[in-house]
Amino acid sequence: MILILQFAMLFGMIHRVYGGSVRGIVGDPVQFPVNCPMNGRAELYREDGTVNPPLVAARRDGVCTSGDGFTDRLDLKSCFSFTRSLYTDTGLYEIRCGGRREHIQLDVVVASESSVSEGEQVTLRCYYKTAGGQVEALRWEKNGVTVLEVNLSTGEITNGTGFEGKRLSPAGATEGDFSLTWDQAQLQDEGDYFCSVRSKGVRMGWGDPAAARLKVIKKHLDPTTPRPPQNGTTGERMETWTTVIITAAVTSVLWALLCLFLVWWLKFRTPDVSPGPDVGRQLREYEMVHLTNGNPAGPQANGGPHV
Repeated sequence: MILILQFAMLFGMIHRVYGGSVRGIVGDPVQFPVNCPMNGRAELYREDGTVNPPLVAARRDGVCTSGDGFTDRLDLKSCFSFTRSLYTDTGLYEIRCGGRREHIQLDVVVASESSVSEGEQVTLRCYYKTAGGQVEALRWEKNGVTVLEVNLSTGEITNGTGFEGKRLSPAGATEGDFSLTWDQAQLQDEGDYFCSVRSKGVRMGWGDPAAARLKVIKKHLDPTTPRPPQNGTTGERMETWTTVIITAAVTSVLWALLCLFLVWWLKFRTPDVSPGPDVGRQLREYEMVHLTNGNPAGPQANGGPHV
């Protein structure tokens, strides 16, 4: 029975100490992994070596309250997260959820910042002095996934899945330069990379700098270079051309009708100056009468019709 109690106490101590770890970059939000019922009671403390450590946040019946010194940075919606992390936030925290207690290590590190264009070479700096140390490996990670790890004893390098082609600086352990490099930046390479040293799979420390934030700028094509159509499917492009052709045909027909109307209008608007049939008949009758009577004076001399 005593052995069972001792085992339970030892298990509880291990569970508290190795509850988990959180890492972040200075100025970024930080979320603590608190898995407690929303309608229950949960508390987050920062360990300071005293019996009564300072309270960071408490949630009771779904209502969140902040401890002294954390009011301006605590996210009351999630309760157990900082909207902005400080370098001095690094330390050990304790989560109390009912009768369960768990320790979480928070590491807030400084990151270098790099910006490259798509297709350019990338170099993310990291240095660590390995001489006389107890570390076994140095690891680069992104989003908690291993990018590359080097065994410091054998020099063997292992790339993570999807990160093939990424390599370390040739200087390596002889100069303490473990910078990560690769030839062509892709848009999916953008993100935060962390450099740490490990022993038996456990992180023992951080490189210098501990993290690198990479920004990849999308490369735009030269405007003089012909580009394939960017928008619309083949059906949409065919529909557009059909619309253009129909519009041109209708416009041509309208112009032809307009021209015909103008010709018709000009033709019937011009006055007819040819002598009417009555005038011609009167002249002929007048000439016949006067020629018969021997009068050559013409119609005007006798009041005949004027033409």
